[in-house]
Amino acid sequence: MEKQMAGQVEHYQKINKLTDDLREFRHDYKNHMICLQATLEKRQLDEALDYVKSITKQEIIDANKFSSGNQIADSILSEKSESAAYVGSQLKFSGFISDEIPAVDLCTMLSNALDNSIEACEKLSSSDSAIIAVKCAVVQNVQVIKISNPTLDNKNFAETSKHDKDNHGFGLYNIRRAVEKLGGEMKIPKQFPEFILELEFPIK
Repeated sequence: MEKQMAGQVEHYQKINKLTDDLREFRHDYKNHMICLQATLEKRQLDEALDYVKSITKQEIIDANKFSSGNQIADSILSEKSESAAYVGSQLKFSGFISDEIPAVDLCTMLSNALDNSIEACEKLSSSDSAIIAVKCAVVQNVQVIKISNPTLDNKNFAETSKHDKDNHGFGLYNIRRAVEKLGGEMKIPKQFPEFILELEFPIK
């Protein structure tokens, strides 16, 4: 499981690299246009075409729609936001996520939690309101992550998180392990008709 999470972390790091490339490109955009304009004014069409081709070869993705304070979290949120939209739900984020959280643990917690939320929203009818709310804060050196979503399932997920009973329970089990590894705790204060997951752990 740790190898899988490490692979996901590497994936999100690549997205961050592409996002940095985009920022650099935007910074240089005006200069690119000045050079292109000068080339076109001299009617050097072949040179202008080559210049445009050299620019468009850059691999640019505006991946991070979020600004949480943690680049790995931003990439996870961006990717899961796309997945949520695909099933007709919307991911909303507010707050702050510390960049001191170990990347593998953060990936385990946030990815599994959001996957569960998206899965729950996918089961809703199209007329239902499907908002996945992620609210985060650091309070007295404790990172708090609260994720909520509507659900049709009223099973006891607090119990299934202790054992590998199904995919949802296994995801919660991995989240619990990651949180406890960081010296924190996972709580499920509400399960139906809204599922609420709360994670709290100290920032070292």
